[in-house]
Amino acid sequence: MRPYLHRLGRHRLVVGSLALSVVVATFGALAGCQVDRVPFNRLDTGKEFLEADESFQAATYFEESLDLEPATSASAHAHLAIAYDRSMKKVEGIPSEYQKNAAGRAHYLDEVRKNPQAIPYLVHALEYHNVSSQSAQELLVELGGVAVPALLTGYQNKADERNTIRGILRTIGSASVGGIRASVAGTGLGVQNRAQLVRLLGEMDNPEARSFLAELQADATMDQAIRVEAAAALYLLGDKQHRDYLTASLDTQNVLARRAAAYSMSFLNDEPNPSMLLSHLNDTDAEVSMHIATALGEHRSDPAAVDALVDVLRKTDENLLGNAAVSALGKYGADIIDPILEALKFDAKSEDWTRRQRLVRALTGPNVLGGFNEDSEFKLYEHWQDREQRDEVKGDIARLLESLEGE
Repeated sequence: MRPYLHRLGRHRLVVGSLALSVVVATFGALAGCQVDRVPFNRLDTGKEFLEADESFQAATYFEESLDLEPATSASAHAHLAIAYDRSMKKVEGIPSEYQKNAAGRAHYLDEVRKNPQAIPYLVHALEYHNVSSQSAQELLVELGGVAVPALLTGYQNKADERNTIRGILRTIGSASVGGIRASVAGTGLGVQNRAQLVRLLGEMDNPEARSFLAELQADATMDQAIRVEAAAALYLLGDKQHRDYLTASLDTQNVLARRAAAYSMSFLNDEPNPSMLLSHLNDTDAEVSMHIATALGEHRSDPAAVDALVDVLRKTDENLLGNAAVSALGKYGADIIDPILEALKFDAKSEDWTRRQRLVRALTGPNVLGGFNEDSEFKLYEHWQDREQRDEVKGDIARLLESLEGE
């Protein structure tokens, strides 16, 4: 026996018990860690690599997930198609590697095609808002009609991705018409979102689309917005009989119907009455006004439109309307220079300097630059030097003056 042990006396038992307790507690803690520890998840780890655009590593984890996490195989197949698409693009200049990754992409896309449950994971990837989302878009287009049901479900549930999904459906084309028809006829979507799908049908020259549009337009029980969108779509497809119905719909109380009618004004072959368009430029709804501004830029038959569009830029802070007015004015060429210079002079002390920025931007259009002469160029310089106080606007004017030196 070690000589110091007898000195412990009665404490010896306590120490021994304490040591045993520490050992037991430590073992229990370790055992508890084993029970409580979250299992390693290869699918989620692969997604993290994919988010970082580390597609080669991501593919490795997704393929391991197929073997070890069979419950998530649908998601793994979809993400493998994305990962191989990204990898394929990265090695485009290396033929052997490109072919290997292209083969992987084709294989896993075929697996997705065979399993409809995998397609929603591609639609979900649109929400990543990174390079993987672009790959998902391309893969969904390649899947074509088989992807339409999942896309339309996404259209219903993913409000932020509706523009993207409409673009994919547009690219898929005729194969999406049947699904769009069912969504428009159903009750799962509100009127506005159904109307946007009707507009999409006008971009597809398809017999089924034409037939359905005619049914919608003729149905007196249908919401007016749907009927006007159908009339606009039919006109775009060559059925000109709905012109008067479209122009009359500019005066309806239904704002969605007015938007559809205003949208159609840009592509009416029989140009609408300019005064009629001008009277709707200041509609209470900014989107209606935006479409009217666009139409005034397309038709350009009324000189009074220039002053009206300049006035819009002096008064609005709505981005869509302001940008449409800038674009429309740019198509009038040199005729906009003097009215805009006058507006800049009149509004020089206004606190709404972003409006002056748009006025200056309208002067930068290629159809406008060639219309400057020495007098108008000097007036612009004078405004830059003596009146404009806001640095952001002064900078835009300075760049415009520099570009005029090259004219």
